[in-house]
Amino acid sequence: MVEKVGQDEFGKTLKSSLKNDGVNVDYIFEKEGIPTGVAAIIVEKSGNNAITVASGANFELVEEDIERAEIAFENADIMLVQFETPMSTVSYALRKAKKMGLRTILNPAPRFKLSDDILNHTTSLRQKKQSWNSSLDTKRIISMKSGKQHLFCLKKE
Repeated sequence: MVEKVGQDEFGKTLKSSLKNDGVNVDYIFEKEGIPTGVAAIIVEKSGNNAITVASGANFELVEEDIERAEIAFENADIMLVQFETPMSTVSYALRKAKKMGLRTILNPAPRFKLSDDILNHTTSLRQKKQSWNSSLDTKRIISMKSGKQHLFCLKKE
């Protein structure tokens, strides 16, 4: 896991909890002076949700942090990313992962327009059916699995 937290109780609790669950926290970096990001999630009876996010320190994750975590890439087969960090960092991490031969899975949440750079370095796209990202060129989809969560494999351009 590569992310950034604040030097606050939320960050300490998150790192401790993840470590207790067996997650390697070596690449969860701390950012001084910025709080850990938080989200409030409201789920309707239908299963739809509304999420309010205060990004905090994780939106301070930069390319240099990805470089500091290079050993994590070397020891991985798959990288999963989402848009809770700056787009430039997501794009950089996807390019790096593909260059190193990793399969890449993108969970495009929260919802943003998907750039060609991001899609060209994404192996699979994880998407909730009700929140389909209309910016995706559907001609690139080659397979999907059913259920509430879908995994779409993308053709190379």
